[in-house]
Amino acid sequence: MYEIKTYTKESIGNLKNASLKRSLNVMLTASNSGRSALWKFAKAVAEIITKESFKDDFESQTDFAKFVDLSKSTITNYVKSVEFINRDYVKDFFQNDIDALSVGKAYMLSTLDEENTKDFFDFVTSEEVNILDMSDRQLRDMLKEMYSEKKLEEKEVDSEQSDIADESADESADESADESADESEAVTAPIVTAELQPNNMLCITFKGKTFCKERLLAIDDELIECIKADFGA
Repeated sequence: MYEIKTYTKESIGNLKNASLKRSLNVMLTASNSGRSALWKFAKAVAEIITKESFKDDFESQTDFAKFVDLSKSTITNYVKSVEFINRDYVKDFFQNDIDALSVGKAYMLSTLDEENTKDFFDFVTSEEVNILDMSDRQLRDMLKEMYSEKKLEEKEVDSEQSDIADESADESADESADESADESEAVTAPIVTAELQPNNMLCITFKGKTFCKERLLAIDDELIECIKADFGA
């Protein structure tokens, strides 16, 4: 996967950038040390790309990739894997075993953002699973399992929120209907009320004022003017 075919110590020695040469020598040594040295190799690649030390000797990242006989996608995978294991909360989770995590697993986990990564760590902890003991395929399947459950939970939350929104809408509609009914009653309610009291005493009530029959003829015009004023006539 990371075997170097194109460059040698001699070709590295002819390069200009000192930092680039140091990183390439680490890569060259690591490539001859078996898979256990893959992290050294990946970290050296990440350092070259992050510092852009290749720019003094190569026109582009593509030209550098050809020189070390790696595809650009493979280089990107190494960079992302290294960035992942350098996250503080990832170091805290794996503690002293961070280098025991394979580059492949690190790359798979690097595709998650911080929140989802922490969710996954909580998930495997609750399941009492050791990520380091899993194969790449098992990790991939567990990621799928977790996010299938998460999507289901999100759907349930969305459904509950939708139900709450519907209930609120129904309540608002009922309140509006009640308010409309109250307004309708207020508009249609009589503004003048008359009540026949004992001894044939007729009392008319208007705006909290009560007029008896004896005064009715005297205040008839006043009552009419008040009604006109109330309606804006």
